[in-house]
Amino acid sequence: MQTPWGPLDSLDLNNHELAINILGADKHQLVEGLVVESLFDQIMRDVSPAAVGNYTSLDVETTIVRAPRGPDRWISFVWARTRQAGLRDYLRSLEKSFSTYLLRLEKGYFYATPVREGAINGKDTLPLEELVRRLGTATPKYPVVSDSVRDPQRL
Repeated sequence: MQTPWGPLDSLDLNNHELAINILGADKHQLVEGLVVESLFDQIMRDVSPAAVGNYTSLDVETTIVRAPRGPDRWISFVWARTRQAGLRDYLRSLEKSFSTYLLRLEKGYFYATPVREGAINGKDTLPLEELVRRLGTATPKYPVVSDSVRDPQRL
């Protein structure tokens, strides 16, 4: 899968300079939001279920996008790093408002499979890049973030 910094499977996850370049390419509010999400996850791991009631914490990342064309205008992509109890209910909930795809990462490439009633049908699996081309434009367009909404000092 191609990224603005090269193929996904070639990125060195231990390269701090690369991480700063990737994070610095977006709004500083996004980076701050990622930090808050991480802190919230850490807090929830330490909270007693008796204190908050019965809940399930899923190991997922979800992105919701608006397609520029086609009948399915709002699409949710869910990367479930682990398949666990509660995932099917989560996918069903998303399907009420979005066309939903479950992603899997394999050898540096994401593959997308449509979700129907919380279940996946492996016959319709496509590389994510191909699916995005079909849903959107012919070539990927990486967003350019205005310097007015980026504060490198806050990274």
